[in-house]
Amino acid sequence: MKKIIAIQTARAGSKSVKKKNLIRINGTPIFLHSLKSAIDCKMINRVVCSTNDKEIIRLSRKYKYNIIERPKFLSGDRASHFDTIKHALLESEKKSQHKFDIVILLLGNVVGVNSKVLSQAIRKLKHNDSVVSVSKFNMFNPIRAFYIN
Repeated sequence: MKKIIAIQTARAGSKSVKKKNLIRINGTPIFLHSLKSAIDCKMINRVVCSTNDKEIIRLSRKYKYNIIERPKFLSGDRASHFDTIKHALLESEKKSQHKFDIVILLLGNVVGVNSKVLSQAIRKLKHNDSVVSVSKFNMFNPIRAFYIN
């Protein structure tokens, strides 16, 4: 049986929408939605959140989610997402004393994931080496609008 880890990345310091990972949707901060879905997915063995945000750390501990505290060099605007994921994976393997075969990447600013979709994606990995979710959106977002002074 393959060992599966879900790694969520949710750093502090968003420039476009301040504290976007903590915005509440249906009373719950955005970052918690995908963590809950991953924990509800019976195919996933371990769920972690890689963050440098003090409030995300506090809330994750409150709900007993596993935290990987992200070092400063992986927390800035120029930090590599790949290096952040790699760091979280290696730290998780060290803490859990398990090697993981499959990595599920969750983003801290997404609410559309659920345990059923995660299970479907994992099952697709039997015949594929990777699976990526794709969605069609109307990309007009008033927060992204430009203003003329």
